[in-house]
Amino acid sequence: MITFTFNNVSQGLYIRHGLFPRCPIYMVSAPRDRLASRLAEPLLRLEPLAAATARFEDLVPIDISALGVYRAKHHRYLLGDSTTNGFTIHAGRECVGYVYVSDGHIGPLAVRRQDLVGPALAAALSLAARGGVPTISAFVPGTSEPALKVATDHGMHLTLPMLLMSNRQFGDWVSYLPRNPGFM
Repeated sequence: MITFTFNNVSQGLYIRHGLFPRCPIYMVSAPRDRLASRLAEPLLRLEPLAAATARFEDLVPIDISALGVYRAKHHRYLLGDSTTNGFTIHAGRECVGYVYVSDGHIGPLAVRRQDLVGPALAAALSLAARGGVPTISAFVPGTSEPALKVATDHGMHLTLPMLLMSNRQFGDWVSYLPRNPGFM
């Protein structure tokens, strides 16, 4: 679960029930115009992912490497949401990740390798900035230095500090950016 960092009463309750703080997660955002003025040509290519044509088998190794589990139901849900667009992320001919964008919000985003998260977020920011929404945002784990660096280098500000709590360690929180606190 993800909760607000300033909600110490709830954190105490969660700890008493076996959920321990694992990772800070920051909501970052920037006005689209400011963000667009700082963007360079992306190093990775995004290709549309649609429910009818999705190659879900390409997403399995990405989910496994980033979170340790495959999220088929989540992918189907997101691709069925008319306000959300999904994309596979490519380095050359290889599918190395995926990202979803909804009304300027980026996430979830997952990549196979930690060295790809910065370029993947930069590509997603470039895509989101081409939309007509006034603000671009994402949730970035505090352990993902490459993603935090890309976000701040592009003028994004930390707007909401949150905390991932769980009953065990899981996932590679450098390679994965969640959608929102209720969806991971």
